This record gives sequence, C-alpha cells and structure tokens, in this order.
Amino acid sequence: MKMTGYGMYPEDIAALLAAAGEAAIVLTYEEDRAFADLSLNRFASVNSTRLDWQGVEVLERSEEFGGNGLRALLRRYGGEGELVVVFWGNHAVPSVALEAEAVAAHAEMVVAAATSAGSTSPTAVY
Repeated sequence: MKMTGYGMYPEDIAALLAAAGEAAIVLTYEEDRAFADLSLNRFASVNSTRLDWQGVEVLERSEEFGGNGLRALLRRYGGEGELVVVFWGNHAVPSVALEAEAVAAHAEMVVAAATSAGSTSPTAVY
C-alpha cells in the first residue's frame, strides 16, 4: 500500500464500518493524534514502528492473536460503554473509535482490517 497521507485508504476498513454502522466514528487526523498523545505516545518506540514494552506492566500476553483473542481481552478489560480507539499501524487507514462492546462484536473484522491495512494486529487502546 502506498502511503500518501492520513485516511487515504478507508476502503481497508469498509466492512467494519458497514457492520458497525453509526457506532463507528472515523477519526480525523487531529483526533487521531490527540488520542495517540493520551495513549500510544506514553510508550517509547523501537525503530519508530513498534511500541517498546520494556518497563511496562503487562496484564496479559498472547502468542496468537485473532478475533477470539481480541474479543476475550475486550470482555475482560473493557468496561461497559468504554470507548476504544483502534489504531491500524498505518496512517493511510484512518483510526476508528467504537465502544468496547462493538469492537468485541466485530472482532474478526477488526483483525481482518488490520491485515488489510498492512499491520500484524490492530492496537486498541482504551
């Protein structure tokens, strides 16, 4: 996928957006950066593309990550009505905000969209 700017490839998440309907909020670049400042940017990066988890308390590890794994994590750690922002690891695909229950309900589509966006897994922060 050619990088041309934030949000240039919303088709990579079209199935998720269609399934989630009005529950999904596609973030503008400014909103994406504001949420990143509150969440992802708390962590250092490795080679500017991966989060550096050294020194961070890990609540749970999983060697394999798929729709069922994402759903289980969200049900264990996501509170009712809690907002989740899904970052795709690729600025060409816009970040999406949904309630934790909606992400859990569409977990397979979230993981599939991450693959389409060129990421090995989505980074969901709440």
